Amino acid sequence: MVLPPLVADEVPGYAPLFSGVVAALTLSVGVVAQPLAVRLHHARTARATPAGMVTVIGGLLVGALAAYGESVALVLVAAVLLGAGYGLTLGSGLLEIARLAPPSALPSTAFLHQGAAYSGFLTPLLLAVTAGAAPYPALLTGMAVVGLLCLWVTARFSRGNPP
Repeated sequence: MVLPPLVADEVPGYAPLFSGVVAALTLSVGVVAQPLAVRLHHARTARATPAGMVTVIGGLLVGALAAYGESVALVLVAAVLLGAGYGLTLGSGLLEIARLAPPSALPSTAFLHQGAAYSGFLTPLLLAVTAGAAPYPALLTGMAVVGLLCLWVTARFSRGNPP
């Protein structure tokens, strides 16, 4: 969790509690968003994947604003957006695996997807390691730019190869 410590001075005496609330909020929204991926993902469209990516990008940008302005409220908004993005991308990825992988490869492919998806929980560590190179708002904005590039590639590929 990168954002809660950045606003710890704004919640004096409650920083550990605030960090826990942000973590619980993010994970809870992620769990609630996973069924939404099923509703967005249709046989002819893959709307859940870009929706999840846009949500994550929005969460990163709100997180950058929260870090820049040391805003507790924006940290909570970023937690909701990042949690929703996590749920949507995890759910849509599993749906795409079910659609694309042959039945004999489903278990191993789903295992690889889960490993790749949950490796994202290492992001706070990577941000902490690189924090000396740039301030957190710049790092989070840079991650959003990478997300936009990934979204562009996904959208471009999806148009030529719909599900």
